[in-house]
Amino acid sequence: MKKMTHPFTIFLTSLVVSSVLSFGVVSGEIYDNMPLVSSVGVMVPYVVLQEGADNVSIIFTNQTSAMITLNATLTSTTYSYTLNITNNSANPLNLTLQIKSGTNLDKINATITLHNGTHTETQIEISGGSASETDVPFTIQGYSTIYIEVRNLVENYAGTVYLHVYLKIDEYNVSTYILYPITFKFT
Repeated sequence: MKKMTHPFTIFLTSLVVSSVLSFGVVSGEIYDNMPLVSSVGVMVPYVVLQEGADNVSIIFTNQTSAMITLNATLTSTTYSYTLNITNNSANPLNLTLQIKSGTNLDKINATITLHNGTHTETQIEISGGSASETDVPFTIQGYSTIYIEVRNLVENYAGTVYLHVYLKIDEYNVSTYILYPITFKFT
């Protein structure tokens, strides 16, 4: 991760204050002066979400959350580039989509995948009123972009469907991970 530091100095000043009650006068003097340098910085996310070529996504919150809105019809439709996921670090990362919740899932059938144009990993299947995740990671190489694809989207009957997922970002040999919220809205 890239760390941007903006040092600034904080002066801690202790004032010895005395007041004269009869006239409400306040006076003071500097007792001690100690400069500090802050080590707090702003972290730039090394994975960012960007609108895909299908023009169906809205990006929020420092490029770390998104909503993808797709039109489901009675005819099977595939949206290959709904959202771009860009790795701005040199390190490869493992990405998976994890289901948080969903509503009205019986109204559609679809398959959600991660791909880079040559390799694809199925992440979520929506069928028969439920959604299931495969938990198969997709490895995104350093300084590269992959895409979320929605395949074989079919509307079973009219209505709006929401599927809330997390993009889980795992670094190699690290026990911590990052979750980016993504909402799919099928109309």
